[in-house]
Amino acid sequence: MATVVIRDEPKQEEFTLRLHKTPGLPQEIDMGGEGPLLERLEAGDDVTVTLWRDHAVVVARDGIAQETADTPEDEADFILAVALALIPIGAFLLHTGASACAGARVWADTGLPAVLVLRLKWALGSTLCVLPALALAGLAELGPVGEALLWCAMVPLVRHYLVRKSVRSRGRHARPLAAGSTLL
Repeated sequence: MATVVIRDEPKQEEFTLRLHKTPGLPQEIDMGGEGPLLERLEAGDDVTVTLWRDHAVVVARDGIAQETADTPEDEADFILAVALALIPIGAFLLHTGASACAGARVWADTGLPAVLVLRLKWALGSTLCVLPALALAGLAELGPVGEALLWCAMVPLVRHYLVRKSVRSRGRHARPLAAGSTLL
């Protein structure tokens, strides 16, 4: 059994299908719009709900079907974006922590190496690369694989930019690198 709620007012649209006595199904389904089915339904009508990954994606009755707004389509893109944003920061912290443990005595004598600033900038720049990768993958409908590939293509560009900028900005007041260390 279903109850239909349609509120089509400016700035307050609601197209909801409320289900009753349906164990295993959501209580409410956002239909996204009136569509071909919702406008024909009345309270008490029996409907068929198609579930995909615990989301009600299609509601049907008497051969008329309507897609709902409850879809996990872009869920993977956002989960991947969060993961890609956390990877460079985690890698930087892990590497810096291990370097601090291994070189604590040297760092105590000479101070923190200048390369840490560059690595931090690279980690933050790599984290920011998630935003254009997510946007471009969404526009081109590339999905999570395309998003990951775009991000992987941008990260070396950030490193290249930082290395070039670092080499150019070595004035007489720049802190020299420690012996044997590289830029990144």
